[in-house]
Amino acid sequence: MFWKPLRRATAPCCFKSPTQKRKESDLVPAKNFCISGVHHVNLVVRDLGRTLAFYGEGLGLPAVRRWMMGNSPAAMIDLGGGNLIEAFQKDLSGAEEEPRWPHLALKVDNVDGAYQSALAAGGRPYVEPKDTTLLCEPPLPIRIAFVYGPDDEKIEFFCEK
Repeated sequence: MFWKPLRRATAPCCFKSPTQKRKESDLVPAKNFCISGVHHVNLVVRDLGRTLAFYGEGLGLPAVRRWMMGNSPAAMIDLGGGNLIEAFQKDLSGAEEEPRWPHLALKVDNVDGAYQSALAAGGRPYVEPKDTTLLCEPPLPIRIAFVYGPDDEKIEFFCEK
């Protein structure tokens, strides 16, 4: 067996996210603290304004915080459910850091609609919408599509069927 079933919490955990309602029994304690989920994923970009327009106007994901890191602008983009993208603008002319992650999968209820919206906002096609099955136990039928975002980051639209 390559996976372990999720353990139920047996000790008190701190979970105080106002955007998600979960019971303490849903949490998994880790030593003397409790991990309650992902707060944010960081993305380094060439042009924060272009990134915020793509995610905001194109995908309907608003910037909820903005600040400066030295001379470079940064922002948090709200993915919903308490999940965020933290975008930093950097000069990438030296190509030390590439402006991407392997891919970010966004859970959506309409893969085709999200794909079309991303393309209309300037995204480029990578994988057109398709039905497939993850060959896990039990098998998971899904519909997916991928686009390239404004800094060539890969974005997956993911829907369990």
